[in-house]
Amino acid sequence: MVYHNTSDRFNWSISQQPRKNCLDRLTNDILLDCVMSHLDILDIIRLRQVSKLYYELTHHAALWKRLLKTSGLHLPPVPHTSRYTTQKMTGLEAERMVCRAYSLQQNWERQSPRCHRQWEFNAHYRVLEMTLLPGGRYLIASVSDREGLKYAIVVYAMDAIGSARAIAKTDTATKAYGIRAKYVTIKGQKSIAIAYLRRDYHHKSDKRKAHQGLLPNASYYSTYHDIDPDIEFRHECVAISARLLALEALADLSWDLDPAHFLEETKKLPPPFESLVQITSGPAHRLMCPDIEEIFDSAHLVVAKYPNDIVLKRLDGGSCTIVTCMPISEFAQCVSR
Repeated sequence: MVYHNTSDRFNWSISQQPRKNCLDRLTNDILLDCVMSHLDILDIIRLRQVSKLYYELTHHAALWKRLLKTSGLHLPPVPHTSRYTTQKMTGLEAERMVCRAYSLQQNWERQSPRCHRQWEFNAHYRVLEMTLLPGGRYLIASVSDREGLKYAIVVYAMDAIGSARAIAKTDTATKAYGIRAKYVTIKGQKSIAIAYLRRDYHHKSDKRKAHQGLLPNASYYSTYHDIDPDIEFRHECVAISARLLALEALADLSWDLDPAHFLEETKKLPPPFESLVQITSGPAHRLMCPDIEEIFDSAHLVVAKYPNDIVLKRLDGGSCTIVTCMPISEFAQCVSR
């Protein structure tokens, strides 16, 4: 005898008659909306192992989308595009997000949290600095070639363990350091705002000497320690954006393409990067600690300017705002970082 358990959302049949007073006698809607609403995430995973019926039911998108809203977990941030809204997210994507948040919370609450896995991938460049966007979808890196002569910002798509790849690159004149990245909305477009510092020789004569090999490349000086070179530097804080729709289109290209065909396909797509703002300072006023902040519902580039100024500039254009911090006597001898 075949028992049919049907509803407008699900259709499943089993090849034997359910036992009396068994949960299997309930409709799928009742099981999903009533019974499973009282189960926590671990109970649902365990229920999945009971039978084929519960295996199918515990994979239902409605179950995991409800948990997204009601679990109370600190969910990992995702790119702000329509693909990652609850309506368009697949059941598998919702389940992965909930289970990842649950696993991270359980591990974090351990007395000694542990690293579950680590993996490597070929970056194809020398990575100087990097920052991972919330949710782990994109990694932004400051890179150079092996000789340390060419520098760039590269976006990596972290789609699966061991299979990350570079999908977009924009050159920088010198080494980019102090990288910050954040999901923002700029001029109505969902984007990743990327801020970084760079420096170059202040005088043209010094630049010519560097090209002739009489002076070292400006990027060779340390950016992690205080230095007092005899040469004067010009400092820049740069903000660019990478449009999420363009990055998603690049990430969706087939992984089977060889580098030449991949580059051909990228030329058919709109360029992902756009220059936003730039703050420049002379030798006496070093720039440091860049960041991207939401101020009055607008994204701003914020950077400290030695010795006691903070410069703010809207990423969608406009004039600068400078906040001057008054010196405090007890901290006058402290080194600014």
